[in-house]
Amino acid sequence: MKSLKPGRMTSIQEFVGSIFAVVVGIMWLFFVTSSMSEAEDIPPAFFYFFVSLGFVIIITGIVKAVLSYKNAFGKNRYSLLDITDSSEEPDPFNFKNDSSITDTMLYCPHCGTSIKKDYDFCPGCGRKLK
Repeated sequence: MKSLKPGRMTSIQEFVGSIFAVVVGIMWLFFVTSSMSEAEDIPPAFFYFFVSLGFVIIITGIVKAVLSYKNAFGKNRYSLLDITDSSEEPDPFNFKNDSSITDTMLYCPHCGTSIKKDYDFCPGCGRKLK
C-alpha cells in the first residue's frame, strides 16, 4: 500500500497558486494598459514600470507553475517528501496497530536511514540511537 506524503499535495497547491498569479498578472497588464495609457498627466516611466511589473508577475508565475507541476507529477521529484511504500514507512491514515512493520524497521531520528530495532548505532550517520 502506498502513502501520500505532504510534498506532492503542496506542489499541486503551489501549481494552482502560480496559475492564479499568472491570471492576476494578465489582469494587471490589462488594467494598466487600459487606464494609464489614456491618462496624459502620468509620466511614461511610471507606465513602463507598471507594465514591466505585470510581465514580472506573469513570468514568475509561469516558472513557478512549471516547477511545481514537475514536482507534483514528475518521476524525478526534487521534494524531500514523497509517496512511500508500506514497507518503507507505515500509512499515516492506517490506525490499526500494525506491529510487523514497527518491530522490524525503524528510522534514525538524526538522518532518516532505515534501521532495525536492535541497532545501537545508525549505519548511515554513526550516531548513537539508544
